[in-house]
Amino acid sequence: EITGSPAASEAPLRDTIPLESPDPASVDDWVSAALKDNPLVRAMQLQVEAADRNIDVQWGKALPSVALTAGRTRTWQDADFGGNLADDQVGVSVVWPLFQGGGVASQIRQSRANWKEALALQAATQRDTERVTRSSYRDVVTGISRIAAARRAVDAAHTAVEAIRRDVEFGTQGEFNLLIAQNSYYGAQLQYSRTRYDYLTA
Repeated sequence: EITGSPAASEAPLRDTIPLESPDPASVDDWVSAALKDNPLVRAMQLQVEAADRNIDVQWGKALPSVALTAGRTRTWQDADFGGNLADDQVGVSVVWPLFQGGGVASQIRQSRANWKEALALQAATQRDTERVTRSSYRDVVTGISRIAAARRAVDAAHTAVEAIRRDVEFGTQGEFNLLIAQNSYYGAQLQYSRTRYDYLTA
């Protein structure tokens, strides 16, 4: 999916992989780190802050605005036409949108609703992040014991295959029983591989 080309061969997992418990060994520490450093959680926090500031922006549209203007004009001309002239202008303008058809009030309500929505999405993202973190932590911790149990199941299934194979050679069991035992053995091998991959993924 990433490379866009089929893989010619994949390296299998080693028979022995390091089985280490999470460090630190407290799931709460991992949850705290996830809620602090997870990019999705951080992005939602920024969205809440942006929505909160947008409320102030909408409020500002209803406040008066004051503009100070100043200008100077100089004209040089002959005395016949009145001589040199200087014109200085200073002005103050105040604009106060007292009522704009409810547009400003509506935008303020909408920005508040967007802020509440951002808060809800942030809480949902935090809950989801905590759930995934706790689940992954449990998968790592229990993955070690699952791998050990799956390895024992492979050994037991292999022993059963060898025992039934000897019975078939002696004629005390049929080949159908050997096929069933071999099927169980390969199923145990598949489960063993899955538990190792699940552990590494977690």
